[in-house]
Amino acid sequence: MAGRERAKKTIAVVSNMASNIFIFKMNFVKYLKEKNYNVIVFAHDNGFGTDIEKIADKYIDYNISRTGVNVFQEYKTYRELASQLRIHNPDVLISFTIKPNLYSNLIFRNRKTKVINVVTGRGRVFSGKNPLRRKLIGALSKVSYKKSDKIVLNNPADYKYCIENKYIEKSKATIIYGEGVDLKRFSTVREKNNERIKFLFIGRLMISKGILDFIEAGLKAKEMNPKIDIQVAGQIIDNDDDAISRDVLNSFIKENKITYFQHRKNPMSFFEEASCVVLPTYYNEGMPKSLMEAAAMKTPVICSDLDACKQVVDDGVTGYLCRAKDRDLLSKTLLKFANLHESEKLTMGLEARKKAEREFDVHDINEQYHNLILEMLETR
Repeated sequence: MAGRERAKKTIAVVSNMASNIFIFKMNFVKYLKEKNYNVIVFAHDNGFGTDIEKIADKYIDYNISRTGVNVFQEYKTYRELASQLRIHNPDVLISFTIKPNLYSNLIFRNRKTKVINVVTGRGRVFSGKNPLRRKLIGALSKVSYKKSDKIVLNNPADYKYCIENKYIEKSKATIIYGEGVDLKRFSTVREKNNERIKFLFIGRLMISKGILDFIEAGLKAKEMNPKIDIQVAGQIIDNDDDAISRDVLNSFIKENKITYFQHRKNPMSFFEEASCVVLPTYYNEGMPKSLMEAAAMKTPVICSDLDACKQVVDDGVTGYLCRAKDRDLLSKTLLKFANLHESEKLTMGLEARKKAEREFDVHDINEQYHNLILEMLETR
């Protein structure tokens, strides 16, 4: 019938934890809604489900362990997710994090639903600490990604690694640089008050993210410059060997060595107050969102010289790159920043904002993802 509206296409957005959707993909969910899609989000509710329900057409909580490898539990997770996804039968599914990536391809391997997998960094699986796990997940990845219609990687190093090791086919792979930043939300007109030099670590308090390196290097720098403050913001992940222990964290707090802030859903005030954000990570990052948000808030960054971090920081211009796992060098780099003239710190922050405007605008990132969805719908 002429003039009849075309039925809405359904997009499924799948991740392991609701917090991942809230922190990294809520703007994308809003974007899809504005484009008149029916959006269904699948993720385990770890405290952010209500926030997602306010935006998505439907939010479905399912049970999944972020790091567990119990075969029976994983099969149960697969069955639960498969049942829910098949009921809603989306036109396009876009998944984030490794387990949803693996499961979504298997669930829709013989169906019309098009699947886009997003590899948000290689994470701990490919770090080499657990070779058996790496080989197992690697073998499953090779099988699963063959069924994928498109695979997005967040940086050139991951792209090269996955293709050279034949985890993915080059014809299916593309690079989109991270999740972007809402430049209107992450914006400030306030000038930094650097009377105290506040170095901030913000994110999951994981050893591989460099939390202990940051604290120890910061304390050493503070001995040379008493104006330095060491600030930590984020949550401890329980039952995770890579997480800093509560006892260790509490000892730093009780001895007044650091200032600790609980996780906040709106982190803008952290960036506004910080002189510099520090991420001495050796984790296989995708594209560190906290660093992009810091840049948008005119906050310089000091981070490891990993490929993912190099995409975010222009060394000596918007911050400094520093060799990973080198506490002495990190301490010297913190002092280097602390000893900059006030005008140099402010200039570095302004340059960071300019870089964010050029490269991290979430609208541009969302359009790139949307173009992939349109491509999938055309071939469905």
